[in-house]
Amino acid sequence: MGRPSFRIQTICIDCDDAHRMADFYGRLLGWETTFSEPNWVLMRDPSGGTGLSFQAQSSYRQPTWPEHASGQDKMLHLDIKVDDLEVAVEHAVASGAQSAGRGPTGRLARVASANPCAMTKMCEGRVVIITGSGRGIGREYALMMAGEGAKVVVNDVGGSRDGAGASEGPAHDVVAEIEAMGGEAVANGDDISSWEGAGNVVKQAIDHFGTLDVVVNNAGILRDRMLVNMTEEEWDAVIKVHLKGTFGVSRFAAAYWRERSKNGETNDARIINTTSPSGIYGNAGQTNYGAAKAGIASFSIIAAMELDRYGVTVNAIAPTALTRMTEDLGLGGASEETKAMMDPRWIAPLCTWLASPQSAGVTGRVFEASGAYLAVAESWHRGPSTKPVDDPSEVDAAIRPLLAKARPNSDMFGNDKPA
Repeated sequence: MGRPSFRIQTICIDCDDAHRMADFYGRLLGWETTFSEPNWVLMRDPSGGTGLSFQAQSSYRQPTWPEHASGQDKMLHLDIKVDDLEVAVEHAVASGAQSAGRGPTGRLARVASANPCAMTKMCEGRVVIITGSGRGIGREYALMMAGEGAKVVVNDVGGSRDGAGASEGPAHDVVAEIEAMGGEAVANGDDISSWEGAGNVVKQAIDHFGTLDVVVNNAGILRDRMLVNMTEEEWDAVIKVHLKGTFGVSRFAAAYWRERSKNGETNDARIINTTSPSGIYGNAGQTNYGAAKAGIASFSIIAAMELDRYGVTVNAIAPTALTRMTEDLGLGGASEETKAMMDPRWIAPLCTWLASPQSAGVTGRVFEASGAYLAVAESWHRGPSTKPVDDPSEVDAAIRPLLAKARPNSDMFGNDKPA
């Protein structure tokens, strides 16, 4: 079947998160997506002329026409209001199909049959637990994976950035967003830093959806303090949520996958952990957080070795993003261009790929992601060496030449510090 071919249609759309949705449907159809002010989105099939443009509005009104709109575009404007981009995309593709002598395509579930470049959903049917997914990076993970067909357990205790308090609101809000997109999700408010809570979230996923394919350990808090001022409670709280929480959920999930393997069932499972540049490179004022994140990176490498036999891959992501966790770390005052590069949405594609069957065989790696780069972080390697010495008086003479040859430690951005 050939591609539909018709002029760009202009559709006014009420969509609270237009850019994210346009990115998703653009990928689904293989369309180019561009953005312009005020709140205009242009989506176009680069090889066929099929496409649509729309202006996101909080309430319906006659739009102001974007610079790219020609007189013909204005004539083709559909004087309608729709509730989501799915309806707009459906209408655009259906209109194109009619102009080529074919009938409407129906709901977006059938868009793929109208466009041979459409992509199969990467995480179709996969059951995913995402801890700390009520806000920030975790929310982006949940929305993108649900958009790619995953069934999501949205775990979040709804506390403040330092871990205080609790609220069921954030997790339920994300579930509502996913369901509004036509996806499947369930909220979970367990504290994954407790042994019971870690077990409960895994149990809920299996009980509710019938299985478990992916664990994304994303939950975290901050209690930043210089070492000389840090309290025992500030240390323990951060280690408990990040490191113990990662261990707990991973352990219960791994036990489930091992049991399946012992029963002759095949797994294509994933554990995706969250480390940080603060852990793998270091950042002053975060000895507790950095230690936890460095531990998670090592945990991921070792767990990958242990779980490979059960059909489970384990990787970690070190994200750089502007969220409520990082807004007072000097990022809140960044330029608008920098803030755009620090948007949490840049992290979600990597995590979604890692959660999908496409990442099969990739395990034991640490990745970095932001709006500025996508990278593999290389782990510790032995540097310059010499023969051993058994006399402490000889150590200085042996070590100094090795230090002169060794690479310096990296800065917060993974680059060698200047000498």
